[in-house]
Parts: sequence; structure tokens; C-alpha cells
Amino acid sequence: MPTPQQHTMTEPLDVCLRRAGSTYQPAAPEDLPRVIAAFNAFAGEVEATADGCEIVRIVAGHINTTFGLRQTAGGLAYIVQRMNTIFDLDAIAGNLRLLEEAQAASAALLPDHWQPVSYLNARDTGAKLWFDAAGAGWRVMRYVPGEIRIFNHFGMVPAEMTAAVARSQGEAIAIFGRMLEAIPEERWRAPLPHFHNTRYHLDYLDAILRGERVPLSLSRGAGRMVTAEPAFLRAHAGRIDALRAKIDGWRRLAGSLDALGRAVTHGDTKINNFVFRRGDDGALRCVCLIDLDTVQLGNRLDDLGDALRSAGNPAGEEPPRLDDVAIDAGIVENLIAGYRAQARAFYGAARADALCARAREAYQQFLYAQCVRFFADALVGNVYFALKPGLPADINLYRAEVQMRALELLARGA
Repeated sequence: MPTPQQHTMTEPLDVCLRRAGSTYQPAAPEDLPRVIAAFNAFAGEVEATADGCEIVRIVAGHINTTFGLRQTAGGLAYIVQRMNTIFDLDAIAGNLRLLEEAQAASAALLPDHWQPVSYLNARDTGAKLWFDAAGAGWRVMRYVPGEIRIFNHFGMVPAEMTAAVARSQGEAIAIFGRMLEAIPEERWRAPLPHFHNTRYHLDYLDAILRGERVPLSLSRGAGRMVTAEPAFLRAHAGRIDALRAKIDGWRRLAGSLDALGRAVTHGDTKINNFVFRRGDDGALRCVCLIDLDTVQLGNRLDDLGDALRSAGNPAGEEPPRLDDVAIDAGIVENLIAGYRAQARAFYGAARADALCARAREAYQQFLYAQCVRFFADALVGNVYFALKPGLPADINLYRAEVQMRALELLARGA
């Protein structure tokens, strides 16, 4: 396995990001001094100055506030992020340290194309996160070397590459999971408890439907309380009643895979968290996973189920019409096949095949859980999944209906 290496960009930052598939915009003038100060708080290879670097805001596929930074003189490139306060940031800092240990301990097991990720250490503490005077947490990752590609959704993947990309995504899930096993489970911390706990999300929805006032979903405390909005309940009563009945009919999915055991997982395996690079044979392969905020203990098939949920319906979460929802059997089969092939290499055929026999159930469970989460947030006024400008107030209700339609199609074998 290659060791972490620093990427030198010979072209401007915006050119490289555009080729990679990242969505970006100019950084706001008021952000520039904060990004430079945060970057220089880390022990990196260079020091950033206002006239000596390029900085852009990366706007797609990130929970955190994310910037790309390139030193113009030498071309060294980095990803600088201000962290979202929904997370336990101390847990993330500790887990990033453990990830480095896992990468080193797993070197002999990982394929040659796998690329270690590398985060800088803060100058004052040696920690993976640094906190500014306002209390905001920051981290800096070295840009992944080579001509990389990141796809925000499967619709961006060229049709002739869809099967190979899906298969490589499945392989990468198994590779990443095996790498994390190098560190005992009890050493990892939970930055976002209950993130993939379907029973938790059902209990939250049930309380909202009973009219209770409860802490916002996944909050680390009771600082932000929410309740159902009466006007929204009245305006969409028919749709709400219909979706509620369907959710009740699928409650058996909550906890249905608990018997498969627990594992440390990435926790957010949407395709835009997989970095692809072309190999010597011309094929795109996933070389690493990024956005490691949600690495924590979960169910063994969480990462596979989450990936299938986000990849299997090419129409996405907001198709123009509900009838546009469909299950792409090719993507599903190739993603599972990639996972199976790599899991067989790590664990043997019997164990890998037994896990893959439950893959579609994991897919169903994640569709169900996301339906529940969108539905609950629609009822309380779109507080967790906040609305971007121009989106209608019922968009999270519609997203929930989309997830339920995909679940029904999958169950019918469509």
C-alpha cells in the first residue's frame, strides 16, 4: 500500500477541482483571513499568505464548511474545513488519529491502488482539530494526489463506466471496513450517536406525531426543541396519513439486521464520499473514502445499505415526479458483487456470501430510515434538513415519499 503523499498541483486550483467533478465558488472575502489563519495553525509543509495562495469554497456534498487551498508557488494543495457543531468534535479528532493507526497497521492487507488519507496536526496541541478564538473547530487534509474524480450522484458517471464504478464502490466499502478492524472497537468514539439507529428515528417520529415537544433529531442535548407545526399538518393531512400508514406497515425493518453483529463503519457512504482515480489499465477505481466525520460503531451492513440507498435509485431524492423513482438493478448488482468479491478475500466465501444474502434487506432498512427522517423533519418545519433557497416547504415530505416509493419498488423486485 502506498504511504501518504502530498499532491502538487501544476494547474490552478479551480481547473483541478473542475476536472475532479467538485462544485465550487469563489471564497467570500470575509472567509479568506479565517481560512488562512486556520491553515497556518497546523504544522503543514508551507505557510499560507493572502497573496501566495488560491482559496475557493467547495459547496457540494459536504456537511461542513469546506475550502480548497493551493499554494501558488509550489502547488501544494489542501482541503480546509470548518466543522459542523452537530458533531462531537473531540470524538472526530480522536478517530482521525485512530484512522492513521489503522492505515499503518493494515498496510499489508490493502490493495496497491489504495490511497491513505492524511490530516495535518495542530501546531499548539498536535491534535487533528484546531479551535479558533470563536470556538469553531477546523481540520486540514492533504489533497488526494493524482487526477481524481468525485461523483455527486450516479447520473454523473459515464454510462460505459457505471458498472465498474459501482463494483469499485462495493469493493471500497469492504476495504475500508477491514482497515478499521485493525483498531479495537472500544477505542473508537461516536461523533454522532444514533445516526443510523432506525429505532431511535422511529421513536422520534412517533413522539412528534403524538404532539410532543422533543429535542431536535441527533442533538447532543435539549438546547433545541421542536414539535409538529399545526399548519403543515392541516395543509398536508392526506399525504401525512398515507405515509404514516405505510411507515407503520414496515416497522419490522427496524433492528432486523442486529443479529449480524456490530462493526466500525464509515457512516456516510454516498458516492460523493468515494474518491476515484484512473489506473494503469484505464479503469476508474475508488482509492479512498473521505468526509470521515461519522466513523463510529454501527451494524455490520450499515455502509453497504447506505451506499445502495443513495446509488440504487438514479432519480435521486428529488425527482421531478414520484413516478420517476426506479431501481437500477445493474448498479445494485455490481455494488453488491464488488463488496462480495473483496469480502471473500478478507473473510472467506461463507461469511461474505452470508452477509451479501442480507444486502437487499440492508438497502430496504436504509430507505425506510431515511423516509422516517425526512418525514419527521417535514413535520417540525425542516429544521434538521434545512431548505435551500427556492425549495418548497413540503420538499422533505416529498423526499420521504420518494424513499417510500423506492422501498416499495425494491420489495416488489422492480
